[in-house]
Amino acid sequence: MNSGRAGETRPGFTTASTPLHLGAFVALGCVTLLLGPSLETFRLGAGVSRARIGLLITTSAVGYLFGSLWSGRLLRHRPAHHVMSGGLGIMAVAMAMISAAHGLWALAAFEVFIGFGAGFVDVTGNSVVLWTHRGGPVMNALHLCFGIGATLAPILVNRSLAWTNSIRAAYLIVAAVMVALAVVVVRRPSPPDPHEPVSGSGIPKGKGYQVALVVLFFMAYVGVELGFVSWIFEYGVARGLDRQREASWLGTGFLAAFTLGRLISIPVASRVRPRTVLSSDVVLCVTGLTVMLIGGRQVAAMWTGTIMFGLGTASMFPTMLSLADPHIPSTSTVTSAYLVGSSVGSMFLPWVIGALIDRYGPAAMPIVVLVGTGICATMIASFDAVSRRRSGDNVGTHLALSHAAG
Repeated sequence: MNSGRAGETRPGFTTASTPLHLGAFVALGCVTLLLGPSLETFRLGAGVSRARIGLLITTSAVGYLFGSLWSGRLLRHRPAHHVMSGGLGIMAVAMAMISAAHGLWALAAFEVFIGFGAGFVDVTGNSVVLWTHRGGPVMNALHLCFGIGATLAPILVNRSLAWTNSIRAAYLIVAAVMVALAVVVVRRPSPPDPHEPVSGSGIPKGKGYQVALVVLFFMAYVGVELGFVSWIFEYGVARGLDRQREASWLGTGFLAAFTLGRLISIPVASRVRPRTVLSSDVVLCVTGLTVMLIGGRQVAAMWTGTIMFGLGTASMFPTMLSLADPHIPSTSTVTSAYLVGSSVGSMFLPWVIGALIDRYGPAAMPIVVLVGTGICATMIASFDAVSRRRSGDNVGTHLALSHAAG
């Protein structure tokens, strides 16, 4: 079991590279959210329907899934900064190429590589912050940087279209930033996995059940978060909001609340226990979704629910990592498993929401997201109960051995 509190720096590890990790996550957030505002441009260039251009979302998620799996293996044998730099380089090349591509299958192929590189950066960034800082405020700052990048993405696309009537400038700017980061990161010494000498870099013995609970949490969490942000625009339109203004602002309101929530979570993480933060997050999410369901077409209810849900989901990902870290050694394979679960959730739940909206109407979205939030709460409670029981058993065994020795 790891000792110490979340947010403390592990002895003997360099933290001088932490700003580079934060910068890599700004780039990662930007890359991840660039696809959405670019879909219509890609669709027109490829000359395909909206249904077919949606293939790019799936191929990106598939690439991310395999990138997460492979990077977990690579981190067992290669320096962490080499893996992160490789991911940044893969994304940069694919970004430059996709900005000039037109055919659907060429676009899909480049999206696979973008997702693949993103998996490298995501797994490595989360791993090294857990290794060097034990999560805590730095983990929340890492994910805040992702949110900052995500917020910049639509602005970059908008400015690129306004200045050049093309999205290529936005992609090339982000690619150039990633190349610069890759060059600097690869030259920095990499922190080793602190668990390797004790437990190896795989899933530690006896921790499989706890790891499975955390993986299921991330499947549900990423599914509800991405499902909400993917469908809130169409939900608002179906509830009577104006497509060009009111509905689009609703999505912007979610992202603003989400980013604000991550900013607030940084000082909170050093003062409040992770289980308390997660419980508060769940209450905020459930309350917001309930307000949306009861309010129906009321604009105030949609806005209140959206902002509450954005604030509630903001810190759940990094806080769950901080909750798990003292109980599960954060080996590269463990972190990879968490993010593979995230990838599966991102592919499955948004698709389910879309299918149910088609069949049952807009109310299906907050209902499905509410059920997913309930699954998150169940996984949090189950993990906490198992961890408390095992901690108690370990303490009891230690006291018994001490008494016998005495």
